[in-house]
Amino acid sequence: QSTWGIKYQKMECASKFIKLNRGPQIPHPVVVAGAPKVVTDTNILALNFKDIPKYKELLMLGDPHSCKVCGAYFNSKSQLLAPIFEEEKAAGPGSAKEWMCEFCGARNLIKVEPNEIPKTNDCYFLVEAAAQVEQKEESKEERPENLDASSVLFVLDNSGSMNEPAETKSRESRKACIERALRIKLNELKKKNPNKKVGLVLFTDKVTIYGDCSNAKPIVIEGETLNKYEELFQSGANANDSHLKKKIAESYDVLTTLYETIRPNGWTALGPAVTVALGIASKGLPGSQIIVCTDGLANKGLGSLDANAQGGAAFYEKVGLDAKERGVSISVITLKGTVARIEVLSRLAEVSSGSILRVSPSTILDDLGEALADELVATNVEVSILLHYGLKFRDEDPADLKKDGSLLTKQIGNVTSLTEHTFEYDIKSQSELARDELSLTNLTEIPIQAQVKFTSKTGDKCLRVITVFQKITEEEGKAEEAANVEVIASRVTKKAANRALLGDTKQARVESLQWGDYLNQIGQKQQHNIVAQKQLGKFSVMNQMIIEGAEELEKESMAPLARGNTANTEDKRSNLLNFRNAKKKF
Repeated sequence: QSTWGIKYQKMECASKFIKLNRGPQIPHPVVVAGAPKVVTDTNILALNFKDIPKYKELLMLGDPHSCKVCGAYFNSKSQLLAPIFEEEKAAGPGSAKEWMCEFCGARNLIKVEPNEIPKTNDCYFLVEAAAQVEQKEESKEERPENLDASSVLFVLDNSGSMNEPAETKSRESRKACIERALRIKLNELKKKNPNKKVGLVLFTDKVTIYGDCSNAKPIVIEGETLNKYEELFQSGANANDSHLKKKIAESYDVLTTLYETIRPNGWTALGPAVTVALGIASKGLPGSQIIVCTDGLANKGLGSLDANAQGGAAFYEKVGLDAKERGVSISVITLKGTVARIEVLSRLAEVSSGSILRVSPSTILDDLGEALADELVATNVEVSILLHYGLKFRDEDPADLKKDGSLLTKQIGNVTSLTEHTFEYDIKSQSELARDELSLTNLTEIPIQAQVKFTSKTGDKCLRVITVFQKITEEEGKAEEAANVEVIASRVTKKAANRALLGDTKQARVESLQWGDYLNQIGQKQQHNIVAQKQLGKFSVMNQMIIEGAEELEKESMAPLARGNTANTEDKRSNLLNFRNAKKKF
């Protein structure tokens, strides 16, 4: 289920139709002066990854066949024809047949058996199988193949401020709120995934590795080591063997009991603690998780974010990238009413595909569950989206584009079942079509193909090919009547939130207003569509939050020294971060 609450499969277009000629763009009456114009239409598509865990059920026989010119893959709508040239006919029966590429028109000769022809628009191919190690001495009961044996590391703030009362009716301490939520969620985890290894890393003005709490001697890291990345990482990697041996089914009781006996004190060595946890997780299976929970500003060792610190942002970017490379996700939980510099810490989660949660102590139980549920489904993900040569991408990084703007390739890294990427595209201009000797006049539909390379959690390297065919229309109303509000709204919130976070707050507000008007226009044409109306209501709320967040960041940028980072700013920035990552929920 996506952020918006509607289930849609694989790759979804924002309408059943591609609009060839765009009508006049009507500016919003309160558009900010000097801001660039916004193009609004239904030429949007969204790609999600929630079905990847089922890849083994959909594996194709044989190898995929690709076009020699544009790289498009042979698909369920591709047509095979007999060879037309004498030299091809001379090869005799059973020789290659001709396939004319639907994307670029190139002629390809391919040999394909009947059972290798795709039957659906969504196909998986096994590129390289994971190494299989037979352990004959291991009984079938000891090899629960369907149970996840990856690791979860909780990196918990145990600084003095965790003693402060939480904003709850009982006025219990912040740490007590986390204790209660942790006990409940670990008990659920023990029942659902008993093979998972769960460990604790606590941080004050030092880092303490308790792991699964079965080792009587926790590892304490302090002093100058807190400023040395390689030593911190290696300390964690070494601790994996000595302090993370047991599965949660075996370690639950001692783990939860020990954490409740440890009293908060000291400063906040968050950066060193995350580095140590990454070292531990790097020794686990792909898909391992790190969940960081803090109530304050990192102010000790690497990644310190106090006024005198240098290089904090670059440090958290580096840790996020290292996690991404190792197939580990990092989620960050901060408490409302506190200042933790979420705009910096968020890079841990954004780069590694974790969650960013700004929570109330009273709701931390649900939020902790949300972070645990947001598990990786694949790593080393690379996505290529190929459009028909008559189309080109819009508002994408030129460095990601090839084939005159018709091919987009992104290195994504980790993905979860909630990960979603959206794209906009345009029809090429008449001069561009004429230059390439292309005509869309006689076409009734246009193909779009997603090519997803990924590594599964079991180590298989795979290729997923999704092909959709969009019908063509020159009637704007027809495209809007068939519009998928969810896909458009998801694109708009991600795009506007990203602009606000990058400092372009004026354009963020313009885009929110313009797209809001356009979606209301679509809503008028879909008044009897209950699902669309529900999504429009959600979009209206989220869009207003983006506008308010952009305004708050604009005020902050105008007087940064006078205002500083406030808890209110952190709250609004957190909303924007979640919108940008399509993980904001109601």
